[in-house]
Amino acid sequence: MGRMKKVSRFMQEWCALKRSEPGHRFQDRHERIKKSGDENGVGARVLRLVIAAVSFVIGMALTVIPGPAVAFFLITAALLASESLRLARWLDIGEVWGRKVWNWAHRIFIKLPLAGKITAVWIGFLMAAAGVWLTYTTFMNLN
Repeated sequence: MGRMKKVSRFMQEWCALKRSEPGHRFQDRHERIKKSGDENGVGARVLRLVIAAVSFVIGMALTVIPGPAVAFFLITAALLASESLRLARWLDIGEVWGRKVWNWAHRIFIKLPLAGKITAVWIGFLMAAAGVWLTYTTFMNLN
């Protein structure tokens, strides 16, 4: 398969994932992958798992910068969900729950005075730093 055809297929899959209804997005992707014959071969499955592993490692390396790390973790989750219906269901539940929490937090954040917003951002920064420190110490103590 040519490079442009692969890019086109990736973009089609990405658009289909975005169009799917929240709460069913990952299960829909799982079903699409299972129904398409050429995507079920051992080579395609291994390639998805390898890309998921690489994406996860990149996400771990970028945990110092929370924004990009989240994107790589989402890519990893979507690739793994195409192999596991159980994971796809959990990701759909998590997406719906996460959207509710995000909307709630956003409504509260918008109403805060400037000092409250600055405090909230600092707390978020400190929590991210603590997460990076915890991840680092956990991986350094594995040996």
